[in-house]
Order: sequence, then structure tokens, then C-alpha cells
Amino acid sequence: MDKEEGQVHHSSGFLIGLLVGGLLGAVAAYFAAADKEDKERLIAKGKELLGSIKDFGEEVKEKGERVVEEVKEKVEDFPEAAQDAVESVQVAAKEAIAKITQVADQTENKARYPAKKFFLSRGKPLVKK
Repeated sequence: MDKEEGQVHHSSGFLIGLLVGGLLGAVAAYFAAADKEDKERLIAKGKELLGSIKDFGEEVKEKGERVVEEVKEKVEDFPEAAQDAVESVQVAAKEAIAKITQVADQTENKARYPAKKFFLSRGKPLVKK
């Protein structure tokens, strides 16, 4: 059992203990009540509490379902977002390569003229054959 399973087990055990303890306390209060009026009031409060617990459970379930749907949507959108990111990086890389190639060509062209001028004098090679 890993850490998450242990936490879920402990929290569900706590909730079960809380409910059983509340139920036992309500039964004890019911039997300890002196007259019928007190017992009827305890039963009414118990029903009200049970309704509140049901409402809370439904609310938790609805919120859980919404969270699950949001997570599913985000997971479904992730491949598209990743693909978009990859494509934008590819485009940027191609642009950078084109720019580097252009600058290298310009540099090469600029370097040719002084080299040509250095090795030629009036259009003739400096070295005689």
C-alpha cells in the first residue's frame, strides 16, 4: 500500500468512525430522553441532520464530477498545446538557420573581395607562373 492509498484509507476510516460515533451518541440521547416530546425532538433533529449529510454528499459528488471533467478537458487539450509548441519551435529554428546562413554568406562575400585584392594586382596574379 503506497502513501496515497494509506491516506485515503485513514480518512475513510475517520469518517466511518465519526458517523458511527454520532449514531451511537444519538441513540444514547434518545434513550436518555425523559419524555416523548424530547424523543420526538431528537428524531426531528436526526432527520434534519441526515438531510444535511445527504445534501453535503451530493454537493461533494457534483464538485468532484466537475473537477474530473475539467481535468479531462485539460488532458485532452495537452497534446494539441504540445504540438503547437513543437511547431513554433521548429519554425523559430528554421528562421534562425536561414538567418545564420544569410549572415554566413554575406560574411563570405565580404571576405572574398579583400582576399582577391590581396592576391591580385591590377587583375593579374602576384605570383608569376
